[in-house]
Amino acid sequence: MLLKLLALAVASGPGVFVCGELSFSAAGTMQLPGLPDQPVRLHVACLAGSDPFQIELIVPGAGERNDFDYADFEEPDARAAGVALSNVTWTTASSSVSLGAAATGSYDPSAAFVFHLKTEEWTSVLSALDTEPGTLVWTQSAFDDLNRRLVATFNLEAGAATDLRNSVELCLQMPVATPWHPPMR
Repeated sequence: MLLKLLALAVASGPGVFVCGELSFSAAGTMQLPGLPDQPVRLHVACLAGSDPFQIELIVPGAGERNDFDYADFEEPDARAAGVALSNVTWTTASSSVSLGAAATGSYDPSAAFVFHLKTEEWTSVLSALDTEPGTLVWTQSAFDDLNRRLVATFNLEAGAATDLRNSVELCLQMPVATPWHPPMR
């Protein structure tokens, strides 16, 4: 099994597989009404034994700018927890597929805010990812005002779309950690 995972990781291109960790990252832009475009990142990372892994939208500098209602999505007491305010659309020349899901998030030490979507919600988008270039758009609506939206756009060339699909598929195949229980005496 480990040899199969390593072979799939090598075939996945720019994804990184080191000591049980796989990741994919893509740069994009975020638009908020009335503000200049900001850089964002789409990130897929999984560690052997973690379940479920998540797909992340990373918004650098969010803690300093305060340009969106990030706190409503912040774990562990997110007001928006369980509310499907995220819409992700994958569009190519030949097709388009969307998903609606609930996101949560957290601030990281560098003052970025990281939105998280669980992978099982990405099934429809994953099935549409192929070798065709396309655009992935993550629209995040605010909790208190559904008309206030953060829109992150990622233009993926054919190779990057394939790498994203391969990364997610590989993460889905990784074994889940089993809790260790000390022997009973």
